[in-house]
Amino acid sequence: MPFEKTKFLKIFPITPLTRGGTGKTYASAFALKNEKPKKALFIVHREIIAKQAIKSYQKVFGNTKKLALLSGSSKEYEADILFATMSMMAKQETLNRYKPGEFEWICIDEVHRAGSDSYQRIMSYFQPKFWLGMTASPERTDGFDIFNLFDHNIAYEIRLQQALKEDMLCPFHYFGITDIEINGEIMNDNVVISK
Repeated sequence: MPFEKTKFLKIFPITPLTRGGTGKTYASAFALKNEKPKKALFIVHREIIAKQAIKSYQKVFGNTKKLALLSGSSKEYEADILFATMSMMAKQETLNRYKPGEFEWICIDEVHRAGSDSYQRIMSYFQPKFWLGMTASPERTDGFDIFNLFDHNIAYEIRLQQALKEDMLCPFHYFGITDIEINGEIMNDNVVISK
């Protein structure tokens, strides 16, 4: 097997003006294609993200792999690459359908969410040869250490400032609103609004 039993975290910039499926999803698909596991699992927190990921993976794999969706509205359990929502995969009856080592390669999208009980249940159950976590925001406000979850193995990291400096992102501008007027009166910190 070309990959070893390990965990890697990929950190991507926050990209407010790039659409889903154009960055980290493709990076994971190319990484998976390079590793060639028999079965893989791609975990997301929302069904719409899984559907977008499937479209990206179809562009990379074509018809060479069977891709399937396991979610609240789709009950496909068998595939070469299974795309599953966390809420569906975290159910005990779903976990019971699979052996702990069933998937050789597991990717968790938006892995900054992995501190939750549901994600922890999934990660405690499965024993793949390779874990890949992807996030744009690994630092959590609740103190859960995503870096430690991946043994501080960072396969790739690019932060927003570096991505902007290297012209990897669309330029963007923020506009702030300084004055708010209600019924002809300028609102500021000293104005009290009554009901």
